[in-house]
This record gives sequence, C-alpha cells and structure tokens, in this order.
Amino acid sequence: MRFLMLTTEIPFPAIHGQRADVWRKIECFIKQADISLIYFYDIVDHDQHIAFQDICKQKEILALGLPIKRSLLHDATNIIRSIVFNVPYHVVIRTPISDDLKAVKSLISSTKPDAIWIEGLWMVEFYRKIFNKKIIQLPYFYRSHNIEFKYMYSQLTNSGNKLKRWFQTYSIKSYENKAINNAKLVFDCSVDDAKYWRSKGGRNIEVLTPLPESALIDEDKLLAIRTQPKQFDILFLGNLKTPNNVNGVFFLINEVLPLIQQEMPFVKVLIAGSSPLDSVVSLCRSNPNVELRANVPNSFELMCQSQVLVNPVATGSGVMVKMLDLIMTDQPIVSTTQGIYGLPETVRETISIADDANSFSRSILNYLLEKEHVNLPVRDQVRRLFSTKRIQEVVEKVKSELA
Repeated sequence: MRFLMLTTEIPFPAIHGQRADVWRKIECFIKQADISLIYFYDIVDHDQHIAFQDICKQKEILALGLPIKRSLLHDATNIIRSIVFNVPYHVVIRTPISDDLKAVKSLISSTKPDAIWIEGLWMVEFYRKIFNKKIIQLPYFYRSHNIEFKYMYSQLTNSGNKLKRWFQTYSIKSYENKAINNAKLVFDCSVDDAKYWRSKGGRNIEVLTPLPESALIDEDKLLAIRTQPKQFDILFLGNLKTPNNVNGVFFLINEVLPLIQQEMPFVKVLIAGSSPLDSVVSLCRSNPNVELRANVPNSFELMCQSQVLVNPVATGSGVMVKMLDLIMTDQPIVSTTQGIYGLPETVRETISIADDANSFSRSILNYLLEKEHVNLPVRDQVRRLFSTKRIQEVVEKVKSELA
C-alpha cells in the first residue's frame, strides 16, 4: 500500500499539537505502508525544512517541501484570489503554481501512490489542482483536525481583530462542507466533531483520535519516565501563541494562581510550549512562582515531573492533543469543559472538570494538599483507546475502500 500524504506544514519538530498529531501518525503509517509526503513551509522555517529532509531520508520517506510565497505582491494576489474564487486564504497560499506542479508530478511518477491522504482542510485545493491537471486521478481520504470554520472564528474572535476575523473566515464554512462531502472517507479527530458532521448529512465519517506521545515509547522507558521525581506542582503545556491557549495561561496565572497561593504561597508552576508571545513571557516573568520553558523537546517527561497537570483553555474545537498526552501519565488532571471536548465519555471520568477560578483552584488544591488520588485502573483502561493498533485498522479500511 502506497500513500501520498499532504500536510499543511512541516510535521517535525513536533513543537505543537497539530505537528505532533501528524508526525506520530506518519511514524505509525510507515510501519504499515509506503509513505511519500508533500508539505508546505514558511520561509522562516527553512532550516527546519532542511533538517526534516534529512530525517525523511533516514526513514526512507520521499518528501517534497514547497515554500509558501511571501511578498507584498504575493499577499495582495492571494487576497484577491481568495475573494474572487471564494476560497479560504489559508487554502489559496497553499495552491501549487506551475513550478510546484512539475516537482509534484515528478514525485508522483516515482512513487505511484495508491491513495491520497489529506491532513487538514488547507490542502484540499492542492489535491483538486492536481486532479484537475490530470496529474493523478485518485480519491482522497480526509483527516479533519477541527470544525475549521468554528475554530477559526473563535480564535479570531478572541484576538479582537474584526477585519482579520472576517477575511480569514471568509468562505470557510461552504468550502469545508464540500471537502467533507467529496472525500472517499473522513477520519475525524474528535467524537463530538464527527457527530456534528453526521448531523449535517455527512457520510462515511469515522473517528481517528490523535496518538499520544507515549504510544510510540518503549514500555520499559515509559515506566522509567513515569516514575521520575517531581519538580513542579502545576504544569500547563501547549503552544503559547494561539489566542485560546494564551487566554488560558492568563486565566491560570491571573485568576487561579492567586487563590492557590493563599494556601500554598510557594507553589511552583511551569508553563511550557512553543513560540510564546511577548505578553506570555512578560506575564510569566511577573510572578516568581512561575517558570516558562519555550519549545521543549520532551514534553512527556515534563508532565511526569509535575504533580498536577492542567488545561485551562476555554475555547476551540477538535481534540486537544495535549489532553491525550496528559491522560497517558499517572498524574491528576484538571481541565475546563472545553478541554475534554471530542474525547470519549470514558476518558472524561478520569479528569476533574472546572470552569471558573474558584473551582479550578480548589480542584488543584485537592490534589496538592488533600492528596486526592487518581483512579489508575480506570486511567489504564482509558489508555488502551489510544494505541497504534487504530492506525493498522485505518490502513486496512482504506485498502477495502479501494478494492
């Protein structure tokens, strides 16, 4: 079985949830099938692109990276194309030009894929461009990361920029509906999102949750990591630039932490994640109880070195990859209702849910001071839902659809 996978960005290093989701899937796919890969990258990520090419060679993955063109002329042209052709801006900037198509055609002729696997909405037009040019005529299998039109709107609402919100959400809803309906099969990352698409008439929709980091770690090494000494009382882990995560960090430090410090003055908090905004850096520096670590390479180890893991994020959609990673530890977890969105019901039974500062701080203190215990037998059962066996099932499902 030969897959051509289309991804919106470089999937490695896996410094945020979407990259981690895609890269872990690739690591499992290459054990089941031959993989070739086409991805876009921003010019600021050129060094990552070069390093990733070396990784792909080591893993015998034929990968083609295409730069997103950035200039005043390109930006203006893409804005006009987005409005005129009623196509989302994030899609337009990843539509291949003539030089790109030559490289794509060369990769396809050398790999001869049996199936196209599309990771996320922004690469659907890329597929259509290839199909319309008759470079390749194959159905696509679509991996949905979010209800994208809802996610983008909520993120940009949080940012407060109304013009940017209008422009970047322009035409997404209708475009996303077409992408879902035209796919041979849809594999949604979220139980709740899959229900939504089915309620709107979507067919052939299955659930493929992200894989946690620990699913790819050897059992003996996993045990050693889980039993490490604790260095921090509270950990938040996630990218530190999207509005929902940034707002969650501000809620944690400005509203929840002062309540905790009334009973634990010397509590140690770690904020870890990729690309922190200046506002996040300043906020963390303003409180001596808070440490900030940017672009951490081993997030699972940090989780296991912390007493309580938290997710204070209040908006979003899809499944938050960090929640799956948190569940793979033995640590207590405190999350907002939004944080558990898209997860199976059994998962939710092992997490303390709190949506305001008082209940959030009290839940944390119950674990830190009252030594409330996690139900580890139930947690172990939950972990079995997120194994690499699901990727094997997906590959077999694709084969049966193409037979």
